[in-house]
Amino acid sequence: MPKSSVYEPLDGGADDEEEAESLGSRPNPEGSAGCCSRAFIHWMWPMLKVGRRRKLEESDMYPLMEGEKAEHIAAKFEREWAATAGAKGAPWRRMLRTLWAMEGQMFVGMFMQKLAGDSLRFCTPLALEQVIGWLMDENAPAPWWSSFLPPAYRGLYYVFIMTAATVLQCFCYSLSNLGANRVGTHVRTTITVGVYKKSLTQALCARGETTTGKVVNLIASDATRLMWSIPWLHYLPTGLFQLVVSIAFLWSLLGPSVLMGIGATCVTVPLMAWVVRKNNEYNRKVLMRRDTRVSRVNELITAIKLVKSNAWEPGFTKRVTDSRREELQALFMYYLYMLMSGVLWEGGVPLAAAATFITYAWLGNTVTPTIAFTAMSLFDVMVEPAQDMAWILSQFIVALTSFNRKHHRPSTDLASVCAL
Repeated sequence: MPKSSVYEPLDGGADDEEEAESLGSRPNPEGSAGCCSRAFIHWMWPMLKVGRRRKLEESDMYPLMEGEKAEHIAAKFEREWAATAGAKGAPWRRMLRTLWAMEGQMFVGMFMQKLAGDSLRFCTPLALEQVIGWLMDENAPAPWWSSFLPPAYRGLYYVFIMTAATVLQCFCYSLSNLGANRVGTHVRTTITVGVYKKSLTQALCARGETTTGKVVNLIASDATRLMWSIPWLHYLPTGLFQLVVSIAFLWSLLGPSVLMGIGATCVTVPLMAWVVRKNNEYNRKVLMRRDTRVSRVNELITAIKLVKSNAWEPGFTKRVTDSRREELQALFMYYLYMLMSGVLWEGGVPLAAAATFITYAWLGNTVTPTIAFTAMSLFDVMVEPAQDMAWILSQFIVALTSFNRKHHRPSTDLASVCAL
């Protein structure tokens, strides 16, 4: 089937054809984009138009801006690393300080955007409570932020508040996630370039102690773990903010009954701590056994001629298969405990809601539709930060494991390997 029958041509005709042909040679429009264009990512519009006309190819991609290139990021890392030369403490602390000096400003911006989005989430429960009250009694007393409207129009106003808050919340979250992915890419680039450069300048004695498999794992595995861990740390304080504010609103709605729900959630804390500890333990085993497996595969590939000439294939195959089997066993236990962690965190919120409503009714109160729907909306607000905090904590522990992973000597952890 020809391309013209799959992708609709744009109405621009020759102009779009010329634009598509010259797109890859243009400078990156993000560098000259204004505030609104960056906020709405409008600078991607020319590429989207070309993608609608035909399949995008590598030559259609915009060139990287100077600040996004690997050599620029590596040079910035070298400067910041040299600036922390006299810092005390473990090498991973120095690495975190260096990364903060590199990406701290963007990290703060992500935090403020996420905090704004989390604050907007509470507009929906508050407006929902007023909508239900307005449906039950149109002339009921209204809060200060809607008392200036006639009673007949307050319902539409509440719906508008919920809709606008949801749109702005998605807008803030999109910008925050975009910044987090960019910071993660910078972190991974920094680690990859640092490890690779260090491996090229190692002394002969150091090369004998650090195998190729370990270097490959540092670049491919540990750098990726850091990419998915460090940029999302701003979810911890914002998630705690959501939990505290949700509990405060639930207290004003349900009173001391919320304590029973909090107590039901706290029961799972010791079990959660044990699961996280076991998860970290098996993560270490996975990394160690992966090093062994990659080293054995690399040894086999390097000496393949000698292995074939001496008919040593069965022995080497058994060694690689055994190491892979041990790695898969540890990996199975790692994901099993990660699954248990997710179940505990996600199951804690329904348990807290059930305990709260049962206690509220047992104390002689009546669960009205206004209280029920508003409380469930607030409990839903608690679900996401609980999930995020569980995932971020587990990923942060994995990142610390990658930072502190030692093979033979204390100087071979990730932060020391990246020391340029």
